[in-house]
Amino acid sequence: MYGSDEQPGMIFITTIVSPESLAQAEQLIEQEIDSATDNFTESDLTLAKNALINGLVNNAASNQDVALSFLFLRRYKLGDDYFDTRADFLSSISIEQVKKTVRSLFSTDKLIKIRIGRL
Repeated sequence: MYGSDEQPGMIFITTIVSPESLAQAEQLIEQEIDSATDNFTESDLTLAKNALINGLVNNAASNQDVALSFLFLRRYKLGDDYFDTRADFLSSISIEQVKKTVRSLFSTDKLIKIRIGRL
C-alpha cells in the first residue's frame, strides 16, 4: 500500500460472459461500483475495523514478524507507539469518513475499461 495515496491504482474485475451479455454485464458492474458506498453499513465498518485491529497481534507472532514490524516503522518513519495507538485510531474512524473517501477515489467516471477477448 506504500505510495497508494500518490499514484493511481488498478482494479481488476474478471468475468466470463457471452458477447451478447457483455453490455449488460458492464452496466451491472458499473452500477455496483457507483452504489457500493450506499450499501456499506455500520456493521460492515465494525467488521472491517475488528479484522484490522485483531490482525495487529500478528506483528508479534514470531521473531521474524517482530523484526519486520520494526523495519516497517523505520521505513515509513512511524513512531515507536504506532502499533499501540493504531487500534484507537481505527476505532475513531466514522462511516461517513469512509464513504466520503471512497466516493472521492472510486467511481466509474475515474476508471478506464479494458476488454479482452471476443468482443
